[in-house]
Amino acid sequence: MRAVLNAHPSQLKLAKLFSSVILLGPELDEKVVKLIMHLFTPEEAELAQHLPFYYPRSLEKIAHKSGLSKERIEPLLKAMSAKRTILETSKGYSLLPLIPGMFERILMNGSDSAWHQEYARLLVDLYGTGFVRKYTKQKLPAVRNIPLQKAVESKSRVVNEDLISEL
Repeated sequence: MRAVLNAHPSQLKLAKLFSSVILLGPELDEKVVKLIMHLFTPEEAELAQHLPFYYPRSLEKIAHKSGLSKERIEPLLKAMSAKRTILETSKGYSLLPLIPGMFERILMNGSDSAWHQEYARLLVDLYGTGFVRKYTKQKLPAVRNIPLQKAVESKSRVVNEDLISEL
């Protein structure tokens, strides 16, 4: 567990948080710690521990909970939001689970930087441990058909591109 030895205590605490059964997280091990070290600087990890999962918390409440000023934490929150490691909404900031959640936000924005490639490599390594299987007892299909007992009319036509918005 070399990564654990190099990790800042705040990154270790955050890795433990992401390993929660409530979030369908993986077991806390070196792979999780490496991923968290890649996603969060020690300073970001310290602040991220004060964010809730799913339900955004306001800047004021995060400042109060962390004991830091709004002026100090706002740039950190904005930086994490720009990296898409946290969710920013009009109501505030929150954490998302690793899968599903953060995975989609980070990789589905079209970026292909070295940082994104390393994130994908670390995530594939973690996913390869099969941790998701401990939460599912049966195979889940990726696509599911739901019969409607109704015919769907197909309408194919050629239209002027200016009229597409009217369809």
